[in-house]
Amino acid sequence: MPLGSMKKKKKRRKRKKLIMKSAPPATSTDDNTSADDPNETVEIKSYELKRLNERERELISKDKLLSKNASLVNNKNMSDLVFVIDGKDFYAHSQLLYGFPGKFQQYIESGNKRIDIDEDITYEEFQNIITVAYTGVLTLPSDPEGIFAYLDFGRIFGLDRVKDVCAWTLGNTATYTNLWEYVDECVYYDSDQLFNICVKVIAKHAKDVLKDDRFFTLPGKYISLILESDEITVEEIDLFKALIKWGEFQVKA
Repeated sequence: MPLGSMKKKKKRRKRKKLIMKSAPPATSTDDNTSADDPNETVEIKSYELKRLNERERELISKDKLLSKNASLVNNKNMSDLVFVIDGKDFYAHSQLLYGFPGKFQQYIESGNKRIDIDEDITYEEFQNIITVAYTGVLTLPSDPEGIFAYLDFGRIFGLDRVKDVCAWTLGNTATYTNLWEYVDECVYYDSDQLFNICVKVIAKHAKDVLKDDRFFTLPGKYISLILESDEITVEEIDLFKALIKWGEFQVKA
């Protein structure tokens, strides 16, 4: 029986709208914007998207030798695996995928040659993931929900390159307005890469962050990452008091 054929597809996690697609450059995205407005959105300007894409290309273009594998993506003639996504066949190569920890390795070790993909991923998204594994080239969507989905794909399929690029891209849109939304995603996806970038926003607004009840629910490893920052803008006594409250909350939790 194909691996995963008995499982139901997981529902993609619903999220609030964090960023508007290709917003007009006239709109400001000031970090000091109040976080009290539930309808607030954070916009990525069109020129900012271009800058992020340039940085993305810089991050993923170092391994040029992998580009020769592009012709093998979904190549039936040279494949020894068939993945089934939404009822459609996708041809792959175990030798190119086995080195990635996670689902790919599990699929190959199962011994099945035809595998039903039970993850919440489209055929096009799966092709992008295979392309990254083969060539190092990643095409990201511009909306944050799509980027968060790829962050999860990176975790599921053991692709550090995907996680790094997604974290960097999302981190450059983090502000105090959407900080706790992003922190929630960091915890959900267990993304230290993204949280390390969010720490810069936390450090800048530390006075408000330390007073927020959500600070006391943070996992210990994220508290450690905050304490490692040299940019915290509060008095040590205030930080010490917040840590005491955090400890008390953890004991009661």
